[in-house]
Amino acid sequence: MNAIETEKEFITNFIRKEKRERSIWTLSHKKKRSDFIDKFNHNWNEMIVEKNVTQLQDTSDAETYATLKSELNLKDTDICYIISHNDAIDGQFLELQNAFKHCQNNGFAELIISENGKKFYLKTEQEFGAAAKFIGKIK
Repeated sequence: MNAIETEKEFITNFIRKEKRERSIWTLSHKKKRSDFIDKFNHNWNEMIVEKNVTQLQDTSDAETYATLKSELNLKDTDICYIISHNDAIDGQFLELQNAFKHCQNNGFAELIISENGKKFYLKTEQEFGAAAKFIGKIK
């Protein structure tokens, strides 16, 4: 899959129906991409259909990564797509291990999406204490 197909599949699988069209439009415009990820900083539950999402407990990065790999059945070398405020990785396909390292170092929301758009990891903005973290998968 290419980036556009991965984004559309993720949006179809996990974004609320009334937010899908706007999400696809926003992601397709370079100057608006950050508006999409901004919505996950504080209002992730207004964007994501919660039935396929699990919030992870407040754990260390190593424990979070182990849970992410186990629950989503992913390997370190699986290719994932990134939606991020960090221009160096936004819109890139990276191996899971590398993507996770980059995303944990940013204080804002980050999305790591499986190449096929059927699994994801979301880290929200860190305000007080640890950032909220979520995984999602189509069952």
